[in-house]
Amino acid sequence: SGNNNKITLAANYGETSTHQLPDGSEVILNANSAVTLNEAWTKESDREVWLKGEAFFHVTKTLDRKKFIVHTDHFDVIVTGTKFNVVNRNGQSNVMLNEGSVIIKTANGNETKMDPGEFVEFKNEKALKRMAKSDSVLAWREKRLVFENTPLSEVVTIIKDHYGVNVELADASVSDKTISGM
Repeated sequence: SGNNNKITLAANYGETSTHQLPDGSEVILNANSAVTLNEAWTKESDREVWLKGEAFFHVTKTLDRKKFIVHTDHFDVIVTGTKFNVVNRNGQSNVMLNEGSVIIKTANGNETKMDPGEFVEFKNEKALKRMAKSDSVLAWREKRLVFENTPLSEVVTIIKDHYGVNVELADASVSDKTISGM
């Protein structure tokens, strides 16, 4: 409807922020990230949020078992009550499930059910499961960045996303070199 006012919760560059949603669910936003929800949120059938950036959600179950849906550019994460991390930036979308269960629904209607410890990323129009280390995916919540054989070109993008700082590689030949560390 046209008069639906939106509420946006955001974290600036170089910071993380924690917010409580009207249903008691908690969202921790990574740097340079935001979630948007409709003002009439609790009155609607499903609890829906739109994510830009990265966030960790701890969703509370409702008595009427209303769904909680996180919209990204590539898929929706459909939840009843659980803890999970979602990334939606630079054309990349992925989900790490910590607890409970979620369903990833892509635009073409394909659904992927996730179990705790699983990591799903969107590649070539498909949601693909792969193994990922939960502690490195979630390191940002402790204000850490973890690199595991990460190409320097990707490190530059991550620094820009988190801190709003442009880093230029002096020589393009090093962009494929990788670094590991924290």
